[in-house]
Amino acid sequence: MQYELFSSNQSALGYYDCYGANANDYNNDGQIDIFVANYRLVRDLLYRNNGNGTFTNVGDVTGVQGVPTVGIGYYGHGMGSEWGDFNNDGYPDLVVGNLGHPDWRGMYSNPSLIFKNEGPPNFTFKEQHQEMGLKFFEMNAGTTWGDFDLDGYLDLWHGQISYRAEGDGGEPKRPGRIYMNSGPSDFKLIDKTWEFGCVVHGPWNAVRIDFDNDGDLDLLMASSHEGVRLFRNDFERKGNWVGFRLRGSPKDNVNMDCYGTKIIVYCGSQKFYRDLMGSISGNRCSQNSNLLHFGIGNCNKIDSVVVIYTNGFRKTYKDIEPNKYYIINYNQNLIQSRLNTPQCLQPKNYQIGLPDSVEFYWTNVGGAIKYEISIADNPNFTNSKNYQTGQNHFSSAGFERSKQYFWKVRAISSNDSSQWSSTFSFYSGNPIPSKVQLYSPADNSSKLSLTPKFLWGKPNFPLGLDVKYTFQLQIATDAQFQNVVATKSDLKDTSFILEDKILQPGTKYYWRVRALNTDGNGVWSDPFSFSTNFLPGIVSLTSPENNSTDVPLKPTFRWQQIDNVEEYVLQLSLEENFDTVLIEKTLQATIYKHLTSLQPKKIYYWRVCGKNNVGFGPWSEIWKFQTTSATLVEFLNNSGIKVFPNPFESEIVIELESAEIVKVTLIDFLGRKVYNNEFLEKIIKINLENIVSGPYILKIEKQDNNSLFLLFKLQKD
Repeated sequence: MQYELFSSNQSALGYYDCYGANANDYNNDGQIDIFVANYRLVRDLLYRNNGNGTFTNVGDVTGVQGVPTVGIGYYGHGMGSEWGDFNNDGYPDLVVGNLGHPDWRGMYSNPSLIFKNEGPPNFTFKEQHQEMGLKFFEMNAGTTWGDFDLDGYLDLWHGQISYRAEGDGGEPKRPGRIYMNSGPSDFKLIDKTWEFGCVVHGPWNAVRIDFDNDGDLDLLMASSHEGVRLFRNDFERKGNWVGFRLRGSPKDNVNMDCYGTKIIVYCGSQKFYRDLMGSISGNRCSQNSNLLHFGIGNCNKIDSVVVIYTNGFRKTYKDIEPNKYYIINYNQNLIQSRLNTPQCLQPKNYQIGLPDSVEFYWTNVGGAIKYEISIADNPNFTNSKNYQTGQNHFSSAGFERSKQYFWKVRAISSNDSSQWSSTFSFYSGNPIPSKVQLYSPADNSSKLSLTPKFLWGKPNFPLGLDVKYTFQLQIATDAQFQNVVATKSDLKDTSFILEDKILQPGTKYYWRVRALNTDGNGVWSDPFSFSTNFLPGIVSLTSPENNSTDVPLKPTFRWQQIDNVEEYVLQLSLEENFDTVLIEKTLQATIYKHLTSLQPKKIYYWRVCGKNNVGFGPWSEIWKFQTTSATLVEFLNNSGIKVFPNPFESEIVIELESAEIVKVTLIDFLGRKVYNNEFLEKIIKINLENIVSGPYILKIEKQDNNSLFLLFKLQKD
């Protein structure tokens, strides 16, 4: 809706977008006030009822207009609000859902806020969402209070909208959140969303309703992506409860629905406050049940119930029995509504590991004289066994091991019976794990290593079961698993890497997995097959040829390529038996250029083998060669200068990049010049016949004072 705001002098202040308005008598003066949550970063408004048909905005003076940001006049994107007395002091507090962005934009917009009502005399509010633990999520929306665990303190559900479906364009999961109130002294809100399983993507809002009439509040959520979802409350109960439905009297100036009425429940030193205002729940086209529901914790007796009507009339009821729903007609006695539904307590829903004799428990129902329990081995309760008892518990025996059972209960009085409770299930013992699915190695895969990684899925169990189990893996050479080569048991994970020395190259294998627990073994998976890779074949050598002589001191080795090889291994030795290996190189190519000089006039032996993921193939035939006896110049760096011939007898040729005037100097490592000359040529010839072996520096100095240095070693026969 959209409305126009006027100041006290009737001057228009502009149009605001309202996404949620809630009525409440925040200052307990008997007049119904209105809070308005506004969108587009403008302030929120609290209209105090003046009692004469007019209202005054007191949002600023009470503190609920929002929290100031770095932008002057910027507050929040109000998406809804709801009143509720979260600390049981009798004064309604306020939660405001704000669509915010927890990035740099958060400096200019409010997160969702909780305002604690400070009570008389001024009824101002203190904002404390951080102290209470309300989280700042993007796209926060509507809010709903309710005591979902019956501990006596209002818990909070908070929506989180999304404009896109989960996963659409990377859209993250945006669930509504449920926060459990931890009570005094800080009333911390604990996020239990994932633990309780009430996860819906992108819900604008939720309403509270006891749809199964069992005394606790359920939640009905609406999402534009996942539709309307109803969540039954199976929380562990932490106390007792009571609920009231009101009927008014128009002749006494009280509307038939009793909107505006308040109820205070007194139990010893505790009091619990609720009101029925009939305004929307949180935001947008939704409304809670008109039932006023109270969780009262460990209070076993209700001392009094005070009903305060909008016409000022008060009615007090004494000594009320808890755990019942009552109808209150205006200024009349309490009437118990139909028997409420018992809630199953033990065995818990989806409980496993029970003995063959089971003790059943459920909640007491006020007014019930007996209970009927129904037990079956199917959720439709065909061929069920039904028993009646005057107590809220029952024992039964003879349950089959590892079998699922279902049970429900209803209350019976002399003139009425309740609805059947929600159905709970349990297992005597543990369910046997289902067949698992194999993933990797895929069926009929080939060329695997001898240490493959096996991957498989988890067994499936009915929703909610937490079954402990392990896995067993078997590998065999036949599909019937008569010849098992490995059995691996007590595996905790769904993956396993097989150790070496179990599988053989070039062999077909079959594998399967099953899950096991203390009650039995699951069936084996459908088997998959795989084959290990073959070892490489024999490599044929090419050059240097066998028994060749005058091989350069920097030889190039070549051999033929063969299939099924990932790498080659080259070995060079001075011994035919390769007891001592001089060089071993792992190569992917079929050629290797040796960059450092071998000894002259020596006989060398060399061989090559192939290698792949299962191991090394056989060595090639061993070939031998003899190196040349020529003088050697070995360059120890890469200068871009060509030196030839190699080998040479007495003269070495140096080829420059271009012809120019250069000065060539040869310096030994003691700093002595052993050769010095100037050239104007591209090709320079230097006679080294009278120079002894050893390390040298060749300096080539150009006219532009740029110098090239070449480090080499001269080695003679």
